[in-house]
Amino acid sequence: DIPFTVTNTAAATQSNVFGTNMHVLPQILSNYSLAEPKAVAAAGLGGDVRLDLDWSTIELTAGVYTWDPNVDAAAAAITAAGARPLMLLGYKNPLYDSNHVPSTSAAIAAFAAVAAAAAQHYGSGADYVVFNEFNASSGNNSACGTTADCYYALLVPTSNAIHTAAPGARVV
Repeated sequence: DIPFTVTNTAAATQSNVFGTNMHVLPQILSNYSLAEPKAVAAAGLGGDVRLDLDWSTIELTAGVYTWDPNVDAAAAAITAAGARPLMLLGYKNPLYDSNHVPSTSAAIAAFAAVAAAAAQHYGSGADYVVFNEFNASSGNNSACGTTADCYYALLVPTSNAIHTAAPGARVV
């Protein structure tokens, strides 16, 4: 038994309006089974499989992006299984804002740039999350704080960058 919520079913364009989300942890990417995305597709559910894109591992040198081949392979396999990769763009980078969650205009621009690069790399066939649990103080050491206004300052330029790089991409 799992709790779930249905909202605005009148706006649904397909007969089955339920979806799922699975989180593939980086340490198991190389051994990941596609049984779950295949089951999601077979059940006719909309499904996202979350893959984390950790900014600090992608941009080791300012403006230079390196993509993990395990994440690339998992994203391709998830798509082939009939689900959608949900690329979680997150966290911080020691190159910016003293390794804090981005809050200065320079760090926010750098975060938006890596998001644009990810959207160009993975395309409109993936969905994108801008940060994770921004309002949780345990994971957010931003100088701005954990407020909606601080998140909005990061969300808007990042979302715009994603949409420019991959028109039609969905930002969650």
